[in-house]
Amino acid sequence: MSAARWLLCLGLALAAAPEAQAEPGVVTITCDRALQVLSPRALSSDRARKAALRQAAAGLGERSVDLAGVRLDAAALLAIADENDGEPLVRVSRELLRRPVDLDDLILFLDDLLAQQDRLQGVAVVLPPGRARSAGIILHPYDVFRPAKEKRYGEALIELPVAAPTSQAGLQPAKNRAPVGPAWAARYLQPQTEDARLRALAAVNPDFARRLHSLAAQLRDQGAWVDVESTVRRRERGYLIFGAHWLSKADSAKEVRRRIKVLNRLNLKWRLRVPIRWKHPGGWEATVREARRLAETYGVDYATIGGARKSDHYDGEAADLWAVDLPRQVTLRAPDGAKAKFDLSGPDEPRDLSLTPDLISWIEDHFWMKKLRTDYPHWTDDPPDAPGLEVAGP
Repeated sequence: MSAARWLLCLGLALAAAPEAQAEPGVVTITCDRALQVLSPRALSSDRARKAALRQAAAGLGERSVDLAGVRLDAAALLAIADENDGEPLVRVSRELLRRPVDLDDLILFLDDLLAQQDRLQGVAVVLPPGRARSAGIILHPYDVFRPAKEKRYGEALIELPVAAPTSQAGLQPAKNRAPVGPAWAARYLQPQTEDARLRALAAVNPDFARRLHSLAAQLRDQGAWVDVESTVRRRERGYLIFGAHWLSKADSAKEVRRRIKVLNRLNLKWRLRVPIRWKHPGGWEATVREARRLAETYGVDYATIGGARKSDHYDGEAADLWAVDLPRQVTLRAPDGAKAKFDLSGPDEPRDLSLTPDLISWIEDHFWMKKLRTDYPHWTDDPPDAPGLEVAGP
């Protein structure tokens, strides 16, 4: 790795510079697949893509985008564009940005951002992982496991929120009977650190906790960015996560009323007694907006009624694990003593655990965990019938 490339990677690890914040979750850009600012040939070849990236860098100037937790700025775009011609451009972009970007869709997003930047003055542009996946800017599980439902930028999602979602940190918990909104994420909290989440899991399912910790530690020791984002979860939190996600997808007053009726009925049927008012006093559009803000505060982009009713998280049988920026070679040693080396150096490799089928299958067989393919971070405990073996270290 060149010194310039190393310095760029170091810079991408730093938080984006603070900018003025607009009201979270309401500032959007209109998405399409037509280029307006960048060269119309931008997606025809790697040479054209490099030219488009240089144009985008010039257009961004001093501004930056927080893309799934990494800083995307002019320096990053130029570093991708200036890489040697012999290096596959998709691999270059994923290694430098440390995320499984869809390069063509990223260029389309940058074009829309530049075309509409006049109305984004003072807005810190933030695309959390779930938002970026849903928009097609970084790879979605559907792109790998359900290609017929591939996420393509500018198709299913036309209006893309670009302001930072409300952070759970420092939120005051919603009061009883408060309407839907981000403050509900501060009720029924899960442990706030990875160590605390693993301890909570170990208290109810120690063998699964050991296997999960071993996998996370081995990947982290090899340079990946890893986070055990969730383990044991309260039923009330699962209900709110599903409700926020589902209600945020409603597209009419009639549909909002129908979904609220269902959610209220489930609250009673499941004996949860969550004191939320799903109907916002501002009307059905405000209800959808605030449900979306709550869903984004949770960071959810996939939720089902079945999962809300009986999630494996409730009994310590599931965990949400993120592992991105995997190295070109990954070596794992499993609880059953098996050891394997995986070559992830291919030009189209996502370098993301949740999007790498061969790696997932081996972990399922040897770490006794099952991956829910379409739910990006979700793994469930799947121990063998025989007594568990001692977890081997890396």
